[in-house]
Amino acid sequence: RTGVAVWNSGILLTRLLDELANSNPSIFANKTILELGCGTALASIASAKLGASSVVATDANTEVLALARRNIERNLSNNNNNNNVATDARTAVLQWGLMDASEYENVADVIIGSDLTYNSGSWVALSETMATVLKPGGIVIYLSLGHSGFNVGGEMGGFLSVV
Repeated sequence: RTGVAVWNSGILLTRLLDELANSNPSIFANKTILELGCGTALASIASAKLGASSVVATDANTEVLALARRNIERNLSNNNNNNNVATDARTAVLQWGLMDASEYENVADVIIGSDLTYNSGSWVALSETMATVLKPGGIVIYLSLGHSGFNVGGEMGGFLSVV
């Protein structure tokens, strides 16, 4: 079952976002961040606290999104007086693929995600989604440490071959 635990790649992604913000404080400032496959929304919450103006935590699973929404509310509701915390942090259903992603066309300055490429059957839909939602000049911050039984080098290489 996905989305109910924080995987190691999600923790590492959150640490990377923090390091990026420390080395370049404007990297997330006035930016819209869209997290693909948000799970618990840890990276989305971190992005909101690191200066993003808007954060959208997306997943295809509505049960996962309910948990993500609760986590966002619990972790960001007391920060309304802090000017560095995103005032627009929300969850949204997003199925991967060109047609489903068209609702979010060119909305993201930054796409974040972790552990999204373990299923080769989703690579084309994932790449279509990224290409659709990312604004021109935007960046993708993605991490995968791999899992038992998966070859992370082959996983990333395979995904990059369809991008």
